[in-house]
Amino acid sequence: MAADHADDTAVQRISRTRKKKAALNAQTVGEQLLRLSDDQLAMLGIEPELRRAVNEARRMHTHGARRRQLQYIGALMRQVDVEQLQDSLAQVTQQADMETQRFRRIERWRDQLLSGDEDLLEKLAGFPQMDRKTLHRLVFDARRPASGPDARKAGRALFRFLRKSIS
Repeated sequence: MAADHADDTAVQRISRTRKKKAALNAQTVGEQLLRLSDDQLAMLGIEPELRRAVNEARRMHTHGARRRQLQYIGALMRQVDVEQLQDSLAQVTQQADMETQRFRRIERWRDQLLSGDEDLLEKLAGFPQMDRKTLHRLVFDARRPASGPDARKAGRALFRFLRKSIS
């Protein structure tokens, strides 16, 4: 009977190494929270105290103070389901990555259109939500030799039109 009780407590006890790894993992997730924008942080729905700690850590630039704040965030993370937060963080990060890829693809299309890629122009004009006439006019305006701010302005207008039409 005594041996059974000893086995039960041994199974329930978590080693110090595991505790340290869990604390380090929580602190790493806390560091990832610092890199998020305010909107992304709001999407996670974290507790107000943790959110305040993250905002304070963002403002800290001294290495020691920032390190202590990260340790505090790690301590607050013990009260949070870290695995669930990691899943939510992965989803938010994935959305941001997809938006970045979309942004870069549209930039690439704009650059190709400006360099004279007629095949891409016809491909994009074939999109159902694309206004062919406006697309051709913006490409023509952006290709026209201009110097200074007018050339950049036409390129930005083409980019904005592509981004609005492709979304």
